Amino acid sequence: MSQNKCAFVIPLHPKHFMYGTGILKYTIDADVYFVFTTNNEKDTFKVYNPKFDDSFAIVLTDFINDLSVLILNNGFVTVKKLYALSILYTKYDFIACVDSEIHFLKTEGFYEMMKDMCELKTVYGGDSTNYRDHREIIVKTLTQVTPTANREELAKLSKNYTIYTWWSNIPVYNCAHVRPFLNWIDFKIEFLSRFNWFVFDNMLYDYFCILFYQYKLVVVPEMQRSLEQQCSNVIENVNTNIGKLYWVNFQAFRQNSEYYLKNNFFIVYHLDRR
Repeated sequence: MSQNKCAFVIPLHPKHFMYGTGILKYTIDADVYFVFTTNNEKDTFKVYNPKFDDSFAIVLTDFINDLSVLILNNGFVTVKKLYALSILYTKYDFIACVDSEIHFLKTEGFYEMMKDMCELKTVYGGDSTNYRDHREIIVKTLTQVTPTANREELAKLSKNYTIYTWWSNIPVYNCAHVRPFLNWIDFKIEFLSRFNWFVFDNMLYDYFCILFYQYKLVVVPEMQRSLEQQCSNVIENVNTNIGKLYWVNFQAFRQNSEYYLKNNFFIVYHLDRR
């Protein structure tokens, strides 16, 4: 039985099994769960990773037998993360839902990091006025699964669907908020058709926390889109002068890796973007 009180949820599919294998090489003080689509995928992964503990595997078809709507809408990633949250949140204090293309910079201190993020109550965002694809994501994320009663306020908070917050910091969920959050978006099997590629789970949670838990939205001056797409100079400036960050995209990390190793960063993400 794990003694860790924080965890990572990581959707995994066959094309990214190599990233999952890489993650298993780390021993960190947080539990790591992989979310597979089918038991066949899980078993195939275990062939190449025989020491992988099945108790840290979550399988989507245990929740839903008919995958056709997710195939049609390309909604697997978001639904996998939300499903994992729904079955794990009572076991942990904090859960981070990330993609598999990551590299850990530390082996310990993850609980303190996640706790600090939740206590900081800060969401960072950038202006996506001139990016139609990003604006479509914001609009669909904030209108397709949220209650009608909150949509006018969400439009105001997002400055008419222009403030893009996706992956600006590690997507950490305070487990005390997870059940109210899942209720808010009415996460049920019969309504999975509302979840597609354009509905980004952590952006939903960002705005949920801004609405109901006094999180503040900090729009980074003169930044287009989000920190996900920024160079090292921008990341360093935000971390030094605006608010603490705990992860960095791979391209920015390569520009000044020493900075991130010395300044308490925990994760490099987007290893697939070179």
